[in-house]
Amino acid sequence: MSWTHDQIETLRRLKSLGMHSAEIVRRFPKKSKGAVMGKLHRLGLLKQKDKNRRQVFNPKPKNLAPLPLAPRTDPPIDISREDGVELYDLKSHHCRWPFGDVNFYFCGRTKQEGSPYCEYHYKRARTGSQ
Repeated sequence: MSWTHDQIETLRRLKSLGMHSAEIVRRFPKKSKGAVMGKLHRLGLLKQKDKNRRQVFNPKPKNLAPLPLAPRTDPPIDISREDGVELYDLKSHHCRWPFGDVNFYFCGRTKQEGSPYCEYHYKRARTGSQ
């Protein structure tokens, strides 16, 4: 649907009177909101931050220092390929901590109740220590 010269002049007049964009849209019932707003924009009648436009809160992140990782208190568990459990051999009581690059195997120690990991790997997962 095209805009007539009279409609464009009406848009300009209403905006110059300080009318909000939502009210201007209601004055053109045969045009969609997008059509009216687009025409206002193309005519350069919309300010960058129009009063009817939603304001999005987007705070800029401050330069925050990374949190230090908690030091390990337990000695690391060394699970070799022979001690680990393969996927098809996993039982419901086995720790699910994965090892390996291509062919994964799992810790296999007895897991804690309510956790997929043994006590050591649960602590490691929660503190983020490597």
